[in-house]
Amino acid sequence: MTDETSTRRPGQVLGWLFEPLVSLPHVVGAVLASRDGLVLAYAGLDSDEKEAETKADRMAAVISGLHGVAHGVAELNGSTGRDLEQVLMKHKTFSAIVMRSGRGVPAEVSLSAGRDPALVESVLGTWTTGEADEGAVAYEMVQTIRRMGERLSTPARVNGAQPGAGQ
Repeated sequence: MTDETSTRRPGQVLGWLFEPLVSLPHVVGAVLASRDGLVLAYAGLDSDEKEAETKADRMAAVISGLHGVAHGVAELNGSTGRDLEQVLMKHKTFSAIVMRSGRGVPAEVSLSAGRDPALVESVLGTWTTGEADEGAVAYEMVQTIRRMGERLSTPARVNGAQPGAGQ
């Protein structure tokens, strides 16, 4: 038996969460990925579903790589990767902006067996055309991460009660 979220594609699960971000002028698409490069969710990528999935997979690999490189540079400079706020890759015809989006994944996202959702680190990446206002895009990415934080799955916490206490 499979639950409803395990049969839906990542873009179908949380695409609505990215709508304010991908509706900005000149934004091509947004991808939420695990730090190891797996797609968790995506939106935009104006194309048919199969092509969008392929683009999302490639974007997930790229944004996790960009974040990893920037994380390494931060450590070389005596800082920690946790202090990394954003990565901006500016090209003449496009931009890529990547931000750490936290630990845990939204409950709607189905992970492969053996992965603890509370331990998955994620990054949010946005692709734009060269005409985009990167400041506005970065601002909306922060807002998206805040909204997403309200939906992160976390493990149940027990306050140290003894087994069988109160039963």
